[in-house]
Amino acid sequence: MPEKTLMCLRIINLHEPPKVMIAIGLQNWPFLLAHSALTKAKQNGIFKLIDLTHNRIHVLHGCGFPEIKVLPIWALWEKWYGINIEENEPSDVSFGLGGDAKIAVTPGLNLDLTINPDFSQVEVDRQVTNLTRFEIFFPERRQFFLENSDLFGSFGEDQINPFFSRRIGVSKDTTEDSTIENPILFGARLSGKLDNNWRVGFLDMQTAKDDVNGLPSFNYMVSAVQRNLFSRSNIGFIFVNKQTFQEEYSKDAYNEFNRVVGVDYNLNSADNAWTGKVFYHRSIGVEKLDKEFAHGARLRYTRRRFELEWNHQWVGENYDAEVGFVPRINFFRLNPQAELFFYNDKGQVNQHGPSIVS
Repeated sequence: MPEKTLMCLRIINLHEPPKVMIAIGLQNWPFLLAHSALTKAKQNGIFKLIDLTHNRIHVLHGCGFPEIKVLPIWALWEKWYGINIEENEPSDVSFGLGGDAKIAVTPGLNLDLTINPDFSQVEVDRQVTNLTRFEIFFPERRQFFLENSDLFGSFGEDQINPFFSRRIGVSKDTTEDSTIENPILFGARLSGKLDNNWRVGFLDMQTAKDDVNGLPSFNYMVSAVQRNLFSRSNIGFIFVNKQTFQEEYSKDAYNEFNRVVGVDYNLNSADNAWTGKVFYHRSIGVEKLDKEFAHGARLRYTRRRFELEWNHQWVGENYDAEVGFVPRINFFRLNPQAELFFYNDKGQVNQHGPSIVS
């Protein structure tokens, strides 16, 4: 397969049944017109899944034509002769455009593009009863954000994460301290390996404005760089920026920008005796405040007969990562522990021993 190959495209959000459907291909790809052509296209393997029941058309996993460098696919539909029941008038003319594309820039570096992404078929979250005063973590399920997600989302700890992709597409009304769905207009992600030692990632997403709630369009950008050190360790740098460039609404309802910069060092010795992590992150907001930091360290030393671990976390009272997952701020947590291992040559219990945990 060549270095530049289209991997995935999707047409989405056909809010009204299409009257004319056009798919355009380059380099000996045929033009596909109207509904009759869709069946033929499906037989030829161009459309892997067609779902007109829900007014969506999907093109998944490429089409087996390695000559294609770029394949734009778009959908156009004219006025559907229906009736607006509420106003007893013909329905309005609508137009839509959407799709996903993957381009292999190099064998280890991929560029993903999306316009009007459709997440309607994403698996729903499991139902959880929250008995705490903190929000619950739900993993990302949208396909566009899953590839190389460890590069962007592995900074910090589980409860001190400077970037959480599920924040993209959700705005926060600071006047009511509530979250509001914010549709994504378009975005791009460049991620992968430069060589055996360097990994890079860049993600940029633009969301739509919300006139009803007085919220502007936001731009979400995250950059991450990771460098391997020694035998199995690495160091990483991250920069997260959420910002709006519009000033048509009252800024009392939102923050003009929010940024986080951070560095993480992940330790793994050659013999796996020493493992751990040290990180320091700092948030940057419109107002300059003290204690806008998050810091943590975890160091573990393991031998056959014992294990020692040091773990502490410290989050300042003004640390604010709007695009991250930090359910709790203004705390210091200390959690050292030690454990002894005893092994049995016989019996069903192979290992046992006391431990001390604070």
